[in-house]
Amino acid sequence: MTSLRVVAELSFVLSSLLFFIYIDTKKLFKNDRIINSALIHSVISGLGTNIGLLLYPSLIYDFNGTVKEMPQIFLLIPFVSFSYSFYDVYIGFKSKQIDNIIHGVFFCAGCIGTYHNDIMMSGYLVMGVETSSIFLNLRPLKKKWIDITFIVTFFLFRLVISPYLTLMYMVNPENNVKKYIFAGAFTTTLLNIYWFYYIVKKAIRMHNEEKEKEKERHNLKIIEDSVSIPTSNEKIE
Repeated sequence: MTSLRVVAELSFVLSSLLFFIYIDTKKLFKNDRIINSALIHSVISGLGTNIGLLLYPSLIYDFNGTVKEMPQIFLLIPFVSFSYSFYDVYIGFKSKQIDNIIHGVFFCAGCIGTYHNDIMMSGYLVMGVETSSIFLNLRPLKKKWIDITFIVTFFLFRLVISPYLTLMYMVNPENNVKKYIFAGAFTTTLLNIYWFYYIVKKAIRMHNEEKEKEKERHNLKIIEDSVSIPTSNEKIE
């Protein structure tokens, strides 16, 4: 990598990081639990990489050749995630939750590693997983369709599509740094399996709790309907 290119790319990463820090100081949504930076990043990375793959499907089998033909705007999308990875580390330690810390550290380390090995565009193989994060960040709206879409997209993008794209990268003899790509994909997939188990377990628990509440409301209604409460205009004998 030329020094001028490195300066330009890292300047973009820094400016994007400052944007994420700044945007969280603004109230973009009525619900304060929606984090501006997380939602914006998931939209850019998730939808951006999906659009890139749809427009340039040859990325799947001719990665190096296709990257050279892509417009500059598509080449910047992985760097948005690169900048957000630093912010993700900060959020992880701020939350003091081990899952968030692990996610942030692995995310940041993966981005640094891909940049060091000059394979930043490999983000197109994995950043589509952020599609599910769009709905994760919208969950504070408490809509059932958002919860269902989150679970479905999590499974499809993180446990099916991303591993498949990585496998296609691995089988092409012209693609490089395969050991690094495999190590990152394998670790990420293991984490996603763990998170998916946790998500499904929590969804089942919430569903059972909702059924129990519905049953209690139904029983209460039966009791209320079976008890006659005289009004002030009725005579009590």
